[in-house]
Amino acid sequence: MKVEQLIDELVALQHKTAVLEAVIYFLEAYLPSDDGSPAKTLLVPDPCLVPQVPINVVETVIDELYAKVQELEQQTNNLKEMKINGD
Repeated sequence: MKVEQLIDELVALQHKTAVLEAVIYFLEAYLPSDDGSPAKTLLVPDPCLVPQVPINVVETVIDELYAKVQELEQQTNNLKEMKINGD
């Protein structure tokens, strides 16, 4: 792999990871806090029959996003360990 390709792929993976982490941070605002204050209600638009999203659904989505972040971080580490062809 050429240096330019490696850099492009690394940057793309870093951007994907950063966006997912920002989405996780956003969604965590809809979970109950440790200080006992109630969670905000996440509302979604049509076509959902019930616009209020239950906390367990938010938690599941966050878990899935964390798993994707870990996958992207592993891909990033694998790219960092690759040998570079200078051609």
